[in-house]
Amino acid sequence: MSNLSVSISSDSSARTPAVPLQIGMIGVGRYALTHLDLMEGNRSLKLVGLCDVSPASLDRARAAHPLLLEGARSYSDHRRMLQVERPDAVIICSPHRDHYQQVADCLDAGAHILVEKPLVNSSAQAEEIIGKARNAGVVVGIAYQRHAIAPLRYIHEGIRAYRWGAVKSVCAYQQEGWKAATAGTWRHDREISGGGYLHDGGSHLVDLMLWTTGLKVASVSAIQHNGDAPVDVSTVMSLRFEGGALGSLSVMGDVPGWSQRLVIGCEQATLVYSTDGDLQVHSRKGVVIHVRKEEMPPDTDMVTNFLNAIQKGEPILAPLQCGLAVVRLTEAATESACAQGRAVAI
Repeated sequence: MSNLSVSISSDSSARTPAVPLQIGMIGVGRYALTHLDLMEGNRSLKLVGLCDVSPASLDRARAAHPLLLEGARSYSDHRRMLQVERPDAVIICSPHRDHYQQVADCLDAGAHILVEKPLVNSSAQAEEIIGKARNAGVVVGIAYQRHAIAPLRYIHEGIRAYRWGAVKSVCAYQQEGWKAATAGTWRHDREISGGGYLHDGGSHLVDLMLWTTGLKVASVSAIQHNGDAPVDVSTVMSLRFEGGALGSLSVMGDVPGWSQRLVIGCEQATLVYSTDGDLQVHSRKGVVIHVRKEEMPPDTDMVTNFLNAIQKGEPILAPLQCGLAVVRLTEAATESACAQGRAVAI
């Protein structure tokens, strides 16, 4: 029923259930509200349970979505919610440390799972979860939402189709005022967060680079800067990929403004993607093409994909292997930074 090499998902015989899909949510903080926005008005689902240790977060979610959450009961213990409500599917938006046990418990309960990034806090945990999910017969995906964005899907599919030849280089950059925005929260507590900006917001850029290019990292050399924070705030990596391609990745968590940029050099063209969604293809002849929206795959979102994977057999966009690849590189980069930039093989 499941096929780990593609995704952990139901097969093509999946169909929309006769009754609404019963959904539980673990963690109803800021990011959970975005997922709830995407479920508003969907008659194929019903929210049956909300779990959070913070009564204020539960109240805030209910105030933002009174109709959607009208029949959903509140819990402070996710195991109790699973036992009482027996949801068909669960969306997990809790602090990073809790993902491992919550995903494992949801798998034991036979529930489909969409978990926020990062998947877990270590590669050992990721490998355990993948092993546990292998024969579970449920959909399991990660909310790496860039997999749903049209220009990035265009890059991913084009590279897989060898449209521009082999990838020779990649440069990925991201910045935001993460340090100030998260000061005093659990994200600055390494025991809970598992790391700083690289493991948190930077996880998206690491995933984006690996997913779009399909490259596998052979070794990484990294430097990190904490400033006066208890966790890493900025990271710069030099990367060597299997097959000979080279790359760099920088995440800057103490810079005003949000920006993300991806430059991929292939044999026949260079692809340039920026935060505003503009995608340029630079040819060897010096021609620059701005790819039109109608040429790209459609935009979607991770909640819609998750529901379609359960109800219609649609492939999950960000399977568990993506989470394992990200945490492996994150661990190796952190090890390298602790060793003054010594190259670490993966």
